[in-house]
Formats: sequence, C-alpha cells, structure tokens
Amino acid sequence: MPESKIVWTVDHEPPFTAFEPTPFKKARPGESLQIEVNLVAENEGGFRKHAFVKPNLPNFLTYVVASDEGVIPSKHNYQGEASAPPPLSYFAAGVAFCLMSHLKAFIYERKLDIRSYTVEQRLVFTRGLAEDAETSGKPGASCDLFETHVLVHSDEAADDIKALIEDAQAVCMASVALINPVPAVTRIQLNGEAIG
Repeated sequence: MPESKIVWTVDHEPPFTAFEPTPFKKARPGESLQIEVNLVAENEGGFRKHAFVKPNLPNFLTYVVASDEGVIPSKHNYQGEASAPPPLSYFAAGVAFCLMSHLKAFIYERKLDIRSYTVEQRLVFTRGLAEDAETSGKPGASCDLFETHVLVHSDEAADDIKALIEDAQAVCMASVALINPVPAVTRIQLNGEAIG
C-alpha cells in the first residue's frame, strides 16, 4: 500500500511520556488474547493533528495518521482545512476494518467459500453543549446508533453465514467497545504535573 501525506510509517515507538505500554503477552491455550493499542496525538495548529499509533503486537509497525476537520463555516470559527479525514471517520472505519479482519479469520478457519463480503455501517453521533452537560449531569455527547450491514456473496448455507457474522461481531474488539460499557479513565497533566 503506498504511503501518503495522511498515513505513513516511522521506525520508532510512539513518543510516550505519560505511561509505559504493556508488553505483548502471548495467550496460552484456553486464555483470552489481550491486545493494547497505544497512541500519542499531537496538535499541528488549527484543527490539524497527527497521531503515532501502534498495537503492542510483535512485528506491528508504528503509523503516523493525520487528521483534520472539514471546512464548516461557523460563528465560532470551528473549521479545519479538510486536509485529512476527521477523527470520527477514522473511528467508524476502524470499527468496520476490525470486523472485516475477524470475518476473514473465521472464513479461513471454517473453510467457507465466500466470493465477496462488504461491510456497510452507519454511526450516528450527537454532540450537545458543555454547559448543558454540566447542568443535567448527563454526557454532552452520545453515540445514538451503531448499525452494521454485512453483504455476503456465497453459496454457503444461510445458517453458516449467520453464525459467521454473529461470531465475528462477538469477538470484534471495536464493535464490542461500542456495544458494551467500557471502563474509562482520564488523567490530566498541566506543565508536567498531575492535576485533579
């Protein structure tokens, strides 16, 4: 795959300062596999930013991924330059790509004859005002819909295809992160010192 000004590789780990990534530990038979994806995101000015992203898996590369916002005229000058995909586009694509990887693995393991498969997804987000969240005590943003369509072309039995999709989605880390509550921790540093 050719490199672009939006995605490229580097030959070093992300420049971590706040935490140390967990080394990968191979799962023993009967154990669950734990994968950690670590990143450092840096601002370039305006809404342009880039992130160094690397899973803790052996032989996986560090990618630098650029992001921006679109040109949206607004009274608050909340607009980017449309120089790279916005964060939610990466988020949505990541969920679909993760599911497709699990589908490919199960197709191979189960020796299914699949001519082609495509994933179409719709994610609907709502962003409210920060002051409304403070007064209501409810989150200021939400994911209101996560809709997945898997289009398969195959002569395999419908039950086998249904099991393939359900099993792949059940182990798709990205899909599960959207579907189930996930523990979340936010730590803040100001000038190198932890605050509240």
